[in-house]
Amino acid sequence: MPQTSKPFGRSLEHFLPLLPAEEVLIEACSTGNFSNSNSPRPETPEQGKYIRAELLRFLLLGGDETVAIHEKGVRLDGAWIEGGLDLVGCSVRRSLLLQNCTLHGQLALRDAKVRGIRLHNAKVDGISGDRLQCDGDISLREGFTATGEIRLTGARIGGDLSISGASLSSSNNTCLNLDGARIEGTLMLHDLIALDGAVSLGGVRTALFTDDLPTCSKIAEIKLDGFQYQRLSKDAPADASTRVDWLLKQRSKHLVEDFRAQPWEHLIQVLREMGHEEDARSVAIAKQVQLRKAGKYAGLGFPLHWIYGLLAGYGFRPMRTVCWMIGLWLISAVAFQYGAGKGWMGPTNPLIHKDEQLSNMCRTSWVDCAAVPPEYTTFNPLMYSLDIILPLVNLQQQVDWGPIVVTTENETIPGGEALRWLMWFEILFGWAASLLLVAALSNLMKRE
Repeated sequence: MPQTSKPFGRSLEHFLPLLPAEEVLIEACSTGNFSNSNSPRPETPEQGKYIRAELLRFLLLGGDETVAIHEKGVRLDGAWIEGGLDLVGCSVRRSLLLQNCTLHGQLALRDAKVRGIRLHNAKVDGISGDRLQCDGDISLREGFTATGEIRLTGARIGGDLSISGASLSSSNNTCLNLDGARIEGTLMLHDLIALDGAVSLGGVRTALFTDDLPTCSKIAEIKLDGFQYQRLSKDAPADASTRVDWLLKQRSKHLVEDFRAQPWEHLIQVLREMGHEEDARSVAIAKQVQLRKAGKYAGLGFPLHWIYGLLAGYGFRPMRTVCWMIGLWLISAVAFQYGAGKGWMGPTNPLIHKDEQLSNMCRTSWVDCAAVPPEYTTFNPLMYSLDIILPLVNLQQQVDWGPIVVTTENETIPGGEALRWLMWFEILFGWAASLLLVAALSNLMKRE
């Protein structure tokens, strides 16, 4: 019966004679053990066990009838792998574990299907994995080093994508590109040693996202538009300060002329669902500040938006409005008390002023004058100021008392005029602050 022909690289005879390290590798593949163990990562071919990348590919694809591959997959330690590992379009039936290895070339995984990949303290010239489908985890950890772009755009990962304790660099602008990837488990960017290039997470969807403060500080530029995660892990920083700094590391175009709101809104939603309500509000306020910096509020809208933030935290800090009202109420009360002592406050009832004898007796200070009819409302600076600043409250103080702006000789009283301007300002501020407070509380109730 004629032998069925196989493509080159799919039969062991294509690799004969085997190198010593390759013979050890094939033996280890049949038992599921490591080929070598506890070996340092080689930086030159002479320092490690020399293995051809084509043979490694042959084993990952299942070998042939003369080579048995254990269910644990291909497990290699301390080897120098010469050449790029080309698995483009392949269906890899066994897991790959490279530990303390140097792959002198690129790991090409475009359109491939794999069970799982673990590269621990391994060094590669980059990973090209567009549209990769992985049933399990992809783990790049414990000193993993990439001198080229890690590109997994459009990948589908059934487990976790863990990049921890790694050093990533690239000759182009991006060292890690996961655009459009779907990760069923956790996306981990943790304890990264070095990042030379941008990180792109545009359109990524993952169940859980975790990073840490040192990693956040090392990121110079990150793309977050469309990045969706159900939760931040308990180890990831959830404080507003760190997360706002993280958001502000987006490319400048996405922060200014082409402002992308999705990363901000999604983070606010996630923080709120996790119970970090105060941090969610702080991020929402930072978003409004960035919108103003981006020029989204022009003309009169710019100062009005700034005042809105100052008085009410853009609706997220209603108690700030209350504090402003209390502050103005007390300051104005002191001013009215001082003015009353100077004789700048007087009754508003014209009948009292028509009594010349009474006017002469109380000219120095109306509020302390014993000649004022006892049934007339007693002036109280705190209640007077409160009556002014609360638009829908009538304490009878504003009706019965007011600043005196001219003398009986028709001379202007500068102090009285100042108090009248203060009164007008307090009235307008009271109306504006009350409306802001009602709007802010309504928005908070809707969000709840």
